[in-house]
Amino acid sequence: MIWRLRKKVILFSFSLIFFTALVVALVLPSIYESQVMIIVENQEIPEEYVKSTTTSYINERLEILERKILSYSKLLEIIKAHALYPDLNSNGAMVGKIRKDIKLETIDININDGRYGRGLATIAFTLSYQHENPEKAKQVTDILSNLFVEEDRISRENRADTTTIFLEKELADLRNVVKLNEEKISRFKAANIDQLPGSTAIFQQTVFRLEQDIDNTITRIRTLQEKIVYLNSRLANIDPMVPILTESGKVANNPNNRLKYLRLQLIQMQSNLSDKHPDIIRLKSEIAELEAQVGEKDTTTEKVNRLIIVEKQLAELQSKYGDKHPDVVKLAREKALLTRQIAQKDTSTSSAGISGQHSDNPGYMNIKAQIIVAQSEINGLIDEREKLSRKLEDYQKKLEVAPFIDEEYNSLTLDYENAKKKFNEVANKLHSAKIAQEMDVSEQGARFRIDHPAILPDKASKPYRLLIILLGFMLGAGGGIALAALLEGLDSSVKVSEEVE
Repeated sequence: MIWRLRKKVILFSFSLIFFTALVVALVLPSIYESQVMIIVENQEIPEEYVKSTTTSYINERLEILERKILSYSKLLEIIKAHALYPDLNSNGAMVGKIRKDIKLETIDININDGRYGRGLATIAFTLSYQHENPEKAKQVTDILSNLFVEEDRISRENRADTTTIFLEKELADLRNVVKLNEEKISRFKAANIDQLPGSTAIFQQTVFRLEQDIDNTITRIRTLQEKIVYLNSRLANIDPMVPILTESGKVANNPNNRLKYLRLQLIQMQSNLSDKHPDIIRLKSEIAELEAQVGEKDTTTEKVNRLIIVEKQLAELQSKYGDKHPDVVKLAREKALLTRQIAQKDTSTSSAGISGQHSDNPGYMNIKAQIIVAQSEINGLIDEREKLSRKLEDYQKKLEVAPFIDEEYNSLTLDYENAKKKFNEVANKLHSAKIAQEMDVSEQGARFRIDHPAILPDKASKPYRLLIILLGFMLGAGGGIALAALLEGLDSSVKVSEEVE
């Protein structure tokens, strides 16, 4: 019944909506879409051997490239170069329109890799552009895909160049640091050539050896001093001027010795006899003859030596017999005579010195020589002890400052080793970066590759005309029925007999 009453309304509404959708489907211009696929290729050389300088993820790289390529200036350049939107007068409107027409979609897969873990990995992405002109759609798609590949290559090369330049600068700085530390160590070694680390044990051994040498030297000096005391005690009991006698007990028939003997005899006889006594005259005559043969010599030495002997004999006799004994009186006179004669010569040489220098006793001279040698050795040992003491003091000072020297040297060495270690690390990184740079330049690293060029579309991708017509048909039918139902609901008039009843 509703159909009979409201069929005109239903048909009118259906026709209006359907024909409107039909007109829209026929009037809308055709939009052509050209698409290209870009493959994300990993580096060909295993990362265990060459590590790429590209460290960002694919999605991050794509986002950076998209912002760079789809920038206002680049898109406006493409629009004007190909006259894409002649009906639009505003640059902003044209750039906004092309951005809507460009689509970028990634192709992801699930991975379960020991190196990268589990998750989604982008293996490719599609790039498409829509335009009313299929030729322009293809051209722009090719341009955009080439820009993505080229910009990615340039970006990788720039990143590799930046990494290499940075590492080269860092390596140069570290080289200067290493050189500076080497110079510090060299100067330190030059200033402390004999106090370098490891010298402490040597210093201790040297100090111990020097102390032993000093002790040995002191012991040797003490031994020699005791020897000199012993030799002096022996020397005091030996007459330095004993004449040389023959095997028969007579004085040796040597003019010099004979002269010395006669002079001593003369002194003894002069202490008891006058100068006119025949024996005195005879001795003087014989002495004069001998002096004529060997030459006249000073008799002071003989007198001094004789005085020493007389003094010893006089002291012994006085202790036994007293001053009145004839032998004591005789020796006293001889001593007085010798003293006067020696005083007349006005000599400044001591009697002990003269007797020692002009001794005729071989035993005396032997002991005297031993004393001189021992004293000379003592003097040398004293000098040696002073040298050893100064050397010991020097090494003790070095031993005291050795810990501070070691600490400073170890600090310098540690700084040098750290700088050298960093230098080697950066050198290795620079070497790897240069290899990675060569890999990226030779297109063997991670890169984008166009799977196939954009294809000229042979049919429009938009609008979906059949879908619009079908949708118009469904909306028209539904709209007519809905409108009829609404009018029927609002109508309260009586139409049939059942309603009247």
